[in-house]
Amino acid sequence: MIYTFPGGANGAAPYTGLIADAKGNLYGTTTTGVYGEGGPVFELVKGPKNTWTEQVLYTDIRGSYAGLVRDKAGNSYGTSEFYGPDFDGAVFEVTP
Repeated sequence: MIYTFPGGANGAAPYTGLIADAKGNLYGTTTTGVYGEGGPVFELVKGPKNTWTEQVLYTDIRGSYAGLVRDKAGNSYGTSEFYGPDFDGAVFEVTP
């Protein structure tokens, strides 16, 4: 186990796999976060002695069950089940 989600703004209930960048940092989403809000898009940065630190890149991704993809510029894309004016879903982008 390299990281345990604390809940709240840092997210809980990850559902999909992770993607990595060239530096070995890991990226993903969680399905829930702060009560009444969605989970974050997060980055896990490897530190000394195999410690990992979470950086929240974006919050309120509601129901991200499909994971992320990255382009060559480092932008991440994913889907959210419960987003938009009628909660019909959305595609999102997170830029570095």
